[in-house]
Amino acid sequence: MRYYTHLNMRERCLISTFLSMGTKVDTIAQRSGRHRSTIYREIKRNTKGERYMPGEAQALAKERHPHPPNKIDTLASLNKFILDGLSKGWSPEQI
Repeated sequence: MRYYTHLNMRERCLISTFLSMGTKVDTIAQRSGRHRSTIYREIKRNTKGERYMPGEAQALAKERHPHPPNKIDTLASLNKFILDGLSKGWSPEQI
């Protein structure tokens, strides 16, 4: 099974810059180290109106793939336990 990483904001800005320069998608893919189908899919999914905007693309991607809430942020008792342990000088492994 192959693993992949989602495009990040830096890569989306790179795509936007190359598109505004009139660079071909094959060249964008080669320079970014991504497969050309990834670039085509990104442009198709995240273009609103006439232009590809990286900020809007990032927001749309986050909307499609929301991350589960962080346990430390949602469980007050866990948060307190971790902060207490850190204040006592415990290492993350001990906590």
